[in-house]
Amino acid sequence: MEEDRKDNADDGENQPIVVGPKSQQGDIAFTLNPPKLLVSVNLNRYNILQYNGFTLFQEKLEEDQIKHIRFIEGEERMNILLIGDSGHAKVIADIVNSSGNKVVAKLDDKYAELFKEDGCWFGPVSEVSNLIEKEQAKVIVAIGANSVRRKIVERLALNADQYATAIHKDAIVSPSAVIGHGTVVMPGAVINAAAIVGDHAIINSRSVVEHDCVVGDYVHVSPGATVAGVAKLGEGVLIEAGASVTATKEIGRWSVVRAGSAVMGNIGEYTTVMGVPAREVTSEANELKL
Repeated sequence: MEEDRKDNADDGENQPIVVGPKSQQGDIAFTLNPPKLLVSVNLNRYNILQYNGFTLFQEKLEEDQIKHIRFIEGEERMNILLIGDSGHAKVIADIVNSSGNKVVAKLDDKYAELFKEDGCWFGPVSEVSNLIEKEQAKVIVAIGANSVRRKIVERLALNADQYATAIHKDAIVSPSAVIGHGTVVMPGAVINAAAIVGDHAIINSRSVVEHDCVVGDYVHVSPGATVAGVAKLGEGVLIEAGASVTATKEIGRWSVVRAGSAVMGNIGEYTTVMGVPAREVTSEANELKL
């Protein structure tokens, strides 16, 4: 009988325990080791589990049964390396800090050499591989200009999983939305059900990306802008502050919608529009064309 119990325990050893409702932060498996670090307090049908300052809600189990748990509030702290050290980087640093993570480096080619100040590294972008390994960090390209952001991503040639996604604690993101690698979601932003946001995009403060929208890589939806349901934004599109894109409309890659404009029809590639309704200003080779 004792051997049978041991066999059964071994069979389940690597199976994560299912934890309550799914977290909007995302579920991350974590192994408690050593078990003595776990503090367990019974509360009706749940245990309140506390580990390294995180509070977790777990279906009631004996401590010796707990092999793996999933975070409900909080995640392991992540080290973040920012590419860029300007105003946009300051905002992203705030997002990182608000989530309990830590900015360990800011790399920008305005710095000639690597140095450390107040616990943070500063230096040229060429130091990125060195610091990723040294600090076990993930990367966010903290550059506001879409075309420059893309050029830096191409220059770095990192794997997708070496980038972090930063979502401010005051943003509202549907559990069914998909957010790409290296994308940042600012405070007060809303991303609704079944929306898809690509890699290295910016969903800025109090902007709205409605249900079933598709937002391409390197897009910037600026503060207060609204993208209504089922709209599609191609790669590199810039929606400036307070502009709106009505439902189901499509905007071609690397186009610009000027501040306060209302897009009521489809827009082609490499086109700048403005006004209410938005009309084409130019389709000449603008600065975003790559």
